[in-house]
Amino acid sequence: MPTPKIETITVTNDVDVKGEAIAALIKTYYKGFVKYGFRSIGTHPENSYPCFFVQPKKDDPKMAATGKFEDWYTYGIYWYVRENLHEDCNQSCTYLGAFMKKLFSNNALGDLQTTNSHQFMAYSPYWIDSEMGSIDFSVPYVNPDGRGNKLEQAGRMILRVQDVQLL
Repeated sequence: MPTPKIETITVTNDVDVKGEAIAALIKTYYKGFVKYGFRSIGTHPENSYPCFFVQPKKDDPKMAATGKFEDWYTYGIYWYVRENLHEDCNQSCTYLGAFMKKLFSNNALGDLQTTNSHQFMAYSPYWIDSEMGSIDFSVPYVNPDGRGNKLEQAGRMILRVQDVQLL
């Protein structure tokens, strides 16, 4: 569906801008399949595994002053792994969870003692602060499309990012 046409009002879709920045940031450090917007596993055979998806969940704006908004944007970051053994699924899935936690920590690049240490908690120009939510893992289950390895497992992390802007 094309973007609706709005007359005489300039609109920036900040939800997508920040979501695409999250996906690009993940892709900077994970050289596999990363997409903004969820892709159904069964209907997208181009998905390769492990894979990441960044899905917008919520925009929570608060007007701080006339025309000035403090927004918290919430995203679900999902990943899927495929392996032949339950143990390998668990290990791969939890490893990617640890990667997400490290990436959005205040020590992503092992540089805690430098001025750069909060680089992805605050990722200019996209957000000024972030909060990680829980990281959840499914149990390994039978690969639903039968391609490749016989087991699949999913992980999910909730990430909230904050921005202040004039509208």
